[in-house]
Amino acid sequence: MLDAKFVRTQPDLIAAMLKKRHLDLKTLSHISLAEFVTLEQKRLDLLHNLETLKAKRNQAAKDNARKKSQGKTIEIAALKQLTTTIQEIEDNVNTLTKKSKDFLLSLPNLLDAAVPVGRDETFNKIIRTEGPIPEFSFPPKPHFQLGSLTEENKRAASITGARFTLFKGVLAKLARALSQFFLDENIKKGYTELLPATIANEASLTGTAQLPKFANDVFRLSPPHENFYLISTSEIPLVNYHANEILNEDDLPLYYTAYTSCYRSEAGAAGKDTRGLIRLHEFHKTELVQFVHPTASQVQHEKLLSHSEHLLKKLNLPYRVVLLASGDIGFAASKCYDLEVWLPGQNTYREIASCSNCLDFQARRANIRYRTKKKGNLFVHTLNSSGLPIERTMAAILENFQTETGTVHLPAVLHSYMGGCKTLF
Repeated sequence: MLDAKFVRTQPDLIAAMLKKRHLDLKTLSHISLAEFVTLEQKRLDLLHNLETLKAKRNQAAKDNARKKSQGKTIEIAALKQLTTTIQEIEDNVNTLTKKSKDFLLSLPNLLDAAVPVGRDETFNKIIRTEGPIPEFSFPPKPHFQLGSLTEENKRAASITGARFTLFKGVLAKLARALSQFFLDENIKKGYTELLPATIANEASLTGTAQLPKFANDVFRLSPPHENFYLISTSEIPLVNYHANEILNEDDLPLYYTAYTSCYRSEAGAAGKDTRGLIRLHEFHKTELVQFVHPTASQVQHEKLLSHSEHLLKKLNLPYRVVLLASGDIGFAASKCYDLEVWLPGQNTYREIASCSNCLDFQARRANIRYRTKKKGNLFVHTLNSSGLPIERTMAAILENFQTETGTVHLPAVLHSYMGGCKTLF
């Protein structure tokens, strides 16, 4: 969430940011920027009036106490009327405050100056490419044609429905091996492991900005549990681990990692990636979240990116780093890198991780601050990245290390996690 004072005093900058993001404010909010500025001014005027009346009431109460001690007549009616007026103004302030907050929750984050300006992903900037593209003496197959994936996906569809998967035998073991490998490597980088619930409340999803904008993209529980949602990423519980807390400045940065199931409705994805492991309603992912000092967030963002890259390098997977354009970047991110892994069976790069610097956007929504020695309590900066998703990593391994006979050679770092197994199928 953006600072109300900043939005009120810099409406032109907000309008420019929305234009760069190719967003129409009419689709985000019921009120305009000008109406927000007017609303905020009215709210501030009422607050000033409220403080004046409260001071007047306190003085009247003191005067009555003094008169009573002197045996004089006290003015009850005037004091009651003052209290009634104060209550009415407080009600108005509360109404305006809610409208103001609803408007602020509808606004995306400010954009970093380095973000390329463009309508969609075609304007993304390729920063660098890592690892050689594998060469095959045969046409490489897409991952869903290797091993038993097609058969098991049919079983998953029978059990649950489309866009669900099931792993059996060595593939189930590979999924488990990847999760353990990712957690072990993340812990070596200084992350503390958490094992959170995969259900979170509305306040938590609002804190990380899944709500209210992306309500159609998450699974919501049915009444009487409608205040709860299945998490779309473990970023949600990791960020909200410190919701409504004041951290010690000396403790920053704080690193957390978690492996969880994740759930997404994939609204608007009809017809896209209907086969395989790329786009699922339920998938598994290891997440990285950092709470950092505002002065360090840009440096920490690059460091976080290197942590996700480290995992791809250990697996010997070719990938590229892409800086997302203004029309493609996420709602909560000020700057975001995508890591795109090479999939030879599809002859293209596909996203495998997003590494975002959210500045104080999430911290302001979730009320996460740190205690300074001279400037009071300030909002921390939050950063997040995938570290990494299990199913998409499995797809990359199957496609990049396949052989003409259909077997797949596993990356050396996974051999011990697979009990010495070096090949699949």
